[in-house]
Order: sequence, then C-alpha cells, then structure tokens
Amino acid sequence: MLPRRQRLTRTEVAEVLTGGRRYGDQALTLRALLDDQALPSRFAIVVPAKQVPLAVTRHQIKRRVRAILVKLTPELLPGLMLVVFCNKEVKNWSFAELKLKLTELLTKSKLVKVL
Repeated sequence: MLPRRQRLTRTEVAEVLTGGRRYGDQALTLRALLDDQALPSRFAIVVPAKQVPLAVTRHQIKRRVRAILVKLTPELLPGLMLVVFCNKEVKNWSFAELKLKLTELLTKSKLVKVL
C-alpha cells in the first residue's frame, strides 16, 4: 500500500477526473493534474472489476503499478496528482513490459523531470 501522503482521496480523484488531462491508449490510461508544487506527487490506481473480474489479478496489477510508481516518484513533477487506469490487456503483460509502457507514457506526457 502507498504511504498516506502519496495516496489520493476520493474527492481528489474526482477532481483529477473532471479537470485533469488524459494520456494513453486503451490498455493503459493516465489522468493527470498538476496541483500545488509544494506537495509530493500523489497517485491512485484503478483496475475495473468489469475488465478484470478476479480480485487476485486486480491486486497483482495494482501492486505492480504501485511498485513502478514508487521507484519513479523522484523523477515525477512535484505536486502531480495522477490516476492510472489499467485495462484487461495489462494482466497479460510482464512486469518489465508494464514498466516500459508506463515509463514511456509518463515521458510522452511530459510528467517526468528527467529520465
């Protein structure tokens, strides 16, 4: 689980969904909103139960994405509120492939300081 200071609350997730920018494709989508620059980057990971019915698989995807984001936190812009949506195709990806696609997506969206 992410530390509390790196988690988004439900109201912040709603704020990101309404006012944030969308990046990505059908399998992996990011919604990002730059907030106060003094705060650290905060995240939420969404894997819909309709897309991935097994809870074990949903949690595995969330753990993988969380591990990648924790390692990338120093490179991310400060004050970033990020919601990551994972579709059913993600469950067939290896950890290395998921890491590569997520880093490429963050780089293309210019949410990373330097990679």
